[in-house]
Amino acid sequence: MNIGTKIKELRKKQDVTQEKLADYLNLSYQAVSKWENGLAYPDITLVPALANFFGVSADELLGLRCSEDDEEFHNYSETYKNNGNQGKVAENIELCRKVIEKHPRSFKWISNLARSLMSHYYHKYGGSYGDKSKVIIDEVILLCERIREDCTINELRHDAMQMLVFAYSEEGKHDFAVNIADEMPTLWISKEILLACAKEGEECVCQEQDNLMNLIDLSDQCLRSIATHDEKLSADDKIKIYETRIKLFDLIFDGIENTLFYNSRVYSSYYCLAEIYCGDEHFDTEKVLENLLLCEAAIIRYEAEEAGTGQKYKPVFLNKQKTNPSKIVKNYEHSLLKTMYDYISDDLFNKVRNHPEFITLMARLEGAK
Repeated sequence: MNIGTKIKELRKKQDVTQEKLADYLNLSYQAVSKWENGLAYPDITLVPALANFFGVSADELLGLRCSEDDEEFHNYSETYKNNGNQGKVAENIELCRKVIEKHPRSFKWISNLARSLMSHYYHKYGGSYGDKSKVIIDEVILLCERIREDCTINELRHDAMQMLVFAYSEEGKHDFAVNIADEMPTLWISKEILLACAKEGEECVCQEQDNLMNLIDLSDQCLRSIATHDEKLSADDKIKIYETRIKLFDLIFDGIENTLFYNSRVYSSYYCLAEIYCGDEHFDTEKVLENLLLCEAAIIRYEAEEAGTGQKYKPVFLNKQKTNPSKIVKNYEHSLLKTMYDYISDDLFNKVRNHPEFITLMARLEGAK
């Protein structure tokens, strides 16, 4: 789009006169008129001031940012969302490449491609960095650095920086990752915390409940990371951490197990406990089987809710929140029960492989798709 046409469109939309815009830029209104009539172009040094005046990015002002209202992009976005909901990562990678080929400056779709590649990396290679997976991480870094350097939209830049922290960490370039992470805002001045301060009444309560859900997730992630990375932890220490993860969700959800959020988090804790009880230091057949059955039950409840239409949470401090299965984004197409079957087929569980209950469990899981 001609920049003069875009200036006129924004000026009319915001009910701004040519005189007012000219006054802001210390120019004559005739200069603005010439831009809008295509008789002249603004000096390049005026682009930041024009973008700030209208509250848009320089990309949008110059016609480099694709309109979110464009029907073509709306259809692309719906396809991308549906693929993500079904775990069709390969299809989303192909879709992103198709869109970028047509619109190489669409930073939103460059971001979508980078995130889809990260999902592919974690699903196909399990987060294991090697010669084959390096190609994926290298492309993620290339894409995200392009966004970081050229994009003027903060949301997309921050999203790219988040992925760069993950990607550089996977490559072992922790200094790079730390430097990028240090550029990000602190937790206490994040958008979510500030929105809770800015809103009032019912809107404030809804925002605080949303924040609480995020903080529960963050606490769970911290516990899981400590258990994974602290090499000095004993088996007893790890058992305590994973049991605490489950207690955290039991406390917050008031013992209500039939929730999407609850079951999508606790099943992994049960599986990790089964792994620990199958180790040499703490082998306990009954505990292994008990936790594997609890893991299976949580997955079954989760997948039943995933196929539903959503539900409200009952605890008074979460009663304005609702599960929304349509917003789930996965990096796998099969059932989690199939993943569980693959996991417990590992040699780690050989100690209990011939136990009747384990054989029955394997038989049930084997039919999962």
